[in-house]
Amino acid sequence: MDEMERKDVGVDDVSYYTLFCGMKKAGDFDGVCEVYRKMKERDYVPRVRTVMLLMKYFCEKRRSDLGLEMWDYLVDKGCCPHRHALDLLVIGLCCSGKVAEAFECFKQVVERGRLPSERSFMVLEGALGKLKELEKVEEMKKMMESLGGIGESQSMDHDEEEESFSDCK
Repeated sequence: MDEMERKDVGVDDVSYYTLFCGMKKAGDFDGVCEVYRKMKERDYVPRVRTVMLLMKYFCEKRRSDLGLEMWDYLVDKGCCPHRHALDLLVIGLCCSGKVAEAFECFKQVVERGRLPSERSFMVLEGALGKLKELEKVEEMKKMMESLGGIGESQSMDHDEEEESFSDCK
């Protein structure tokens, strides 16, 4: 990437995505993090496929903190990340014990008028239920209802929480 800059070749989403894919395939997590930091320093806002690649990789590597950092970066830039990015981040954060942060990301999506996926809802509902934060579960249900997006199929019995929260391996 440095050579591209020296030759005054513009770095775009295809360039970033290709670099990240190659580094991921090579297992170069540090390289991915370095290019990600440079991308942010350049004030570049990645497209959905690059966001998804990074979010998945950060969460696979148990670095939900980097996923949350990217989420905050995108939100600060005025973007509302894709609902599948929310799925990955909610799972990663809940598995890392950062349920409050996952709840805040969920709220940010709803506050922008977008309907989170059933997966995000169920994982977060399970994590909050496990922590006995039932008032937040009710708040989530109300948020979803306000967007016309919750029915009986989305609300779990607390016996089902463990199954939904089993993504943490």
